[in-house]
Amino acid sequence: LTEYILLNHKPRLLERSDINALIQSGELYCEAPELNDTQEINQWIGLPLLIHGKVSGSLTIYSYSYSQNYQEKDLELLTFVSQHIATAIDKQLSSESLQLSYEQLEEKVHERTQALACVNEDLEEEIHQRKRIERQLVHDAKHDNLTGLPNRAMFMERLSQTIKHARRHTLDKFAVLFIDMDRFK
Repeated sequence: LTEYILLNHKPRLLERSDINALIQSGELYCEAPELNDTQEINQWIGLPLLIHGKVSGSLTIYSYSYSQNYQEKDLELLTFVSQHIATAIDKQLSSESLQLSYEQLEEKVHERTQALACVNEDLEEEIHQRKRIERQLVHDAKHDNLTGLPNRAMFMERLSQTIKHARRHTLDKFAVLFIDMDRFK
C-alpha cells in the first residue's frame, strides 16, 4: 500500500473494499501476491512526503478496528501534517547542504590563500633577485672589471653631478685634479 502511494504521488483514504478492488485489478501485489497482509486492515490512509516535487517518503496510518473509522477530514488533517513534515525535512536538508557549501567554500578559500601566499613568496624572491642583479649591473657598468675601481663612466657621472650642485649652490667650490701617468699598468 505504501508503495502504491509512492508511485501515485497522491494522498489516499482506502476502505477494506477499496483495498480489495486494487488487489483484484492488479494494481496491488500483482508481482508478489504473497506479500498481501492486508486482510486484517479495515481502513488505511497514505500520504506522500513531497520535497521539491519528488516523493521522499510517506506518512501512513491504518486501523484494524471496525469501530474506528477515518473520514475525509482526517485525510485533510494528515495531508496538512505531511506537508509540514516535508517542509521540516526540506529545511533540514537545505541547512545541511548550506553548511556543507560553507565548509567547502572555507576549504577552497584556505587552499587559494595558501596558493597565493606561495606565489607571493616566489614573486618577492624574484623581485629581490632582479634588484640584486640590477645593482650588480649598475656596479659593473661603473667599475673596472679587473680592479673593481670606479671607471671613466662613473667619473663623468660624478663630475656632472658636482657641476650641477655647484651651479645651484654658488658658495660651494670644487676642483678637478688630472694626473696623467705614462706606462702605468
